[in-house]
Amino acid sequence: MRSNKIILLLLVAGVVSCSKNETVFYKDDRSEPLAVFSDDGNNVMSCYLNGKPFVTVERKLYYGLLSTGSQELSIKLLAFQSMDSDTLRISWYSRYSSIDMVLAIKKEFRVGDLNDFSGERISLDGTNGYFKYDGQKGTGHVYFHTIMVDRNDDIGIRGRISGLFEATGASFQITKGRFDHSLNDRILTF
Repeated sequence: MRSNKIILLLLVAGVVSCSKNETVFYKDDRSEPLAVFSDDGNNVMSCYLNGKPFVTVERKLYYGLLSTGSQELSIKLLAFQSMDSDTLRISWYSRYSSIDMVLAIKKEFRVGDLNDFSGERISLDGTNGYFKYDGQKGTGHVYFHTIMVDRNDDIGIRGRISGLFEATGASFQITKGRFDHSLNDRILTF
């Protein structure tokens, strides 16, 4: 009888969990319902996609035995042995779709090299990178306002990234794009 109560208690603990929302959304009064451009690690990206608002999902952490979390952002290094360069893919997720920004980067790129993008304006022309939405590639521009990344053996990867972007593809147009995220090991895959 006691073991049944323990099993029931574990099942309830696994199903019932607490959550923490790590996204802070401040509405831009001049571009509703987008978020304001910020550099505080608010964990949000917003833009107009074909004239309609696109806002990433909230970054949530769930605590419980069977719990998972949700992320609005993924940054992955994709290394290819047969190519002269590697690829850095930044993906933003909404409830129903995603927007990718893909950058060609040097071989042997390391997480600390992200700091070199801080303050840089980059034109993605299809050769050095591209934007992608709904399977379609496009060109555009990105301004990395801030990128600060540090790797520490005790705490892992920590940092912040913010910037502005616009892009155009055959079937999409992105305007007034702005992003502001804190970075950690769950977000960065190197």
